[in-house]
Order: sequence, then C-alpha cells, then structure tokens
Amino acid sequence: MSFDVGHSWSYRDWCKAGSFIAGKFVILSLLGYKVTISLAHGAPITYAGFQWEALGQAQLSITSNGLQVSNVGQTGNDGVRLLLPNGIGPTDTQDWAISDSGLGAPGSPVGAFLQMTPLGTINGTPGQSIDNLTMTTMSGGGVSLAVDMAPIAAASMTAYYYNNGALVLTETGLPSVGYVIPHMQTPDTWGPIDHMGEDFDYNNSIAFPTFAGGTVTSDDVVFEPVGSGITFGGYSAVDYTGSGIGGFNIAPVPEPSSGGLLFLGALLLWSASQSRNAKAVALSALAWLINRRDTSSSLSESACHGVR
Repeated sequence: MSFDVGHSWSYRDWCKAGSFIAGKFVILSLLGYKVTISLAHGAPITYAGFQWEALGQAQLSITSNGLQVSNVGQTGNDGVRLLLPNGIGPTDTQDWAISDSGLGAPGSPVGAFLQMTPLGTINGTPGQSIDNLTMTTMSGGGVSLAVDMAPIAAASMTAYYYNNGALVLTETGLPSVGYVIPHMQTPDTWGPIDHMGEDFDYNNSIAFPTFAGGTVTSDDVVFEPVGSGITFGGYSAVDYTGSGIGGFNIAPVPEPSSGGLLFLGALLLWSASQSRNAKAVALSALAWLINRRDTSSSLSESACHGVR
C-alpha cells in the first residue's frame, strides 16, 4: 500500500493529512501492510514535526518505520538535511534513531560511512559546519566512531559517559580533531546537543572504550568542546550524508508512557488467543495510544498547532 505525493503539497496540506496518517502506519503494519508515502525529489517534507530536505541524489519516503533515505551513492554527498529554524533549546538534544544503514554488518563494504554534520552560525556567518560525527565500516568487523570538532577550533574535548541516566565517568583532554574509537557496534541514536556537542546512545549498556584506556559500562556518551574561540549563534540544520550504504532510516526516539505500554502489551497478548472482535479492540486501543502520543507518529500534531 502506498501514497504518491507530489511536490505541490504544502506544509498546511501535510498538517491536515497528518491527523489521518499519524498513528495509522502501525495499525496497517500489524495487519501485514507496508505503508509508504513517496515524495517528489527535492521537495521539503514534514516528518515528526520537522522539515527535511533530500541532499544530492537521495530520495525520501515516509514509511511505517520512519523517514527512509534511499539512493545513497558513493559520492558522500547524498543524504538528508533536518531543518532547525528555531535552533536547539537549552539543555536539549536532537537525537534520532538511525537504522538500516548496514554499517558494520558482514555485507557492508569497508569504508562505507554515515556522517552527521550540524550546521549553524559561527562568528555571525550562518550555514557553517560545527563539527561532525562519522560511523565507518571497518575491516575485521564493527564500525569506527570519529568525532571531529575542527570547524570550531576547539582546544580539546570532554567526554561524559552515562549509564541508565546516571553519569559514571567524565574524561577531559580528549583531542578535538580526528578522535576515533575503533571496532564499535553501531550506535542506535545520535544527534547534536545545544552547545556544540555530540551525543550518541545505545539501547543497551556496552563496554565503551575510554580515552585513558580500559572500558566503562555506558549506554550514552556525550562529547563537548573545550576552549573554542568562536562565537556560536545556534544551530540551523543537521546533515546526514553517507557513502556505500544504499540508504538508511531515521525515526524519533520513542518516549512512550510506561503505563500505557504495559496496558497495551497485556491487551495485545490477551487478544492473540481471542476472537477477531477482540483483536479489533486491541488494535483500536493501539490507535488511541498512538494518537495520544506524538513520539510514535509520523507527523507531529504539535508541529501543526495553529495550522488549519
């Protein structure tokens, strides 16, 4: 099942359609459908409350799994740009779940990569690269994670290692240019933070290599610049570009209500052995829960506030 969408759809059109589309993807997926909304190349689209633009020859589509970025070739210029006209608020992040790149997998060619480059205003000039975080498939398995803050000329970096929300280690004096951590598993989410830093997370705790040697048990690592002489005027966009990966998927990091999920899980388990009517009740409950929460929706209701 698919919907073909031309470039003439406006932000208002998307918001009007959002109330129908958001939350229905999961329902249809449970029934065995694959739902895809195809967008004309080059047309900015709205997904999860933000506008996105295709870069290079990449193509964008909204599926039941998230924003699919396809046709990523070998140039390193293909990908997607997340527009942030309002920047990133204090103590905020722009973490997104990145999947389906194949990086680090046996079939991924050595040197294939996906890079995140936040853009913003430096010394009064907009549209400048702030830093970048790069995932690259390595020979022998896994990926390397490279953090590079050369554009802002940071003197060094500080790394903060968290586990289950608690800070477990702080390291100072990390090199700010070309800091590479080899043979890692692929992070599940990554994004910039409000003050020129980088953040990436894992769904489960791992033994994360430290700069001083050894490892620390961590599921979330933040790198922040130290001693940069530039004047930072805020973020305007984030580019995700790659090479040798074919494509990748971007989705919001879900933060559902634990109570709602427990109720829903119990209801779905019960309905599995019940009648068709019981399954319909469970699916209706799922639709209600999704429509109540923007985090699992393909189009954010909050982003459409005031657009009617």
